[in-house]
Amino acid sequence: MKVLIAESAVGTLAVVIGLAALHSTASAVAFAVGAGLAIINFAVLFFHLGQVFQKKQVALRTWAIVFKYLILGLIIYFIVARTDLQLFWFAAGLISLLFALAVRTAFSKQSRHSDG
Repeated sequence: MKVLIAESAVGTLAVVIGLAALHSTASAVAFAVGAGLAIINFAVLFFHLGQVFQKKQVALRTWAIVFKYLILGLIIYFIVARTDLQLFWFAAGLISLLFALAVRTAFSKQSRHSDG
């Protein structure tokens, strides 16, 4: 999963540079904020799930995961309600990690099928 996070960060940087060059700086900033939020959220979730699977304070980690989503919801609400970020690019940034995961899964399945 660390590789997915690194690949997503590199992909995000490429998209942000492309958006800034071809579209606008505002759209690049909105995409970067959304993608950054998604990457941080995924990294924190990955850390907490690792702790749960190691059976370290399972109840505390479960509450931390639930609390993390409450905080994430509040952050997204604040960004949408109180800032002038372009919502389309912000949402595209939020789902960019899912796109990276789908692409990685497709390529890993393709390489497994070609090996065997």
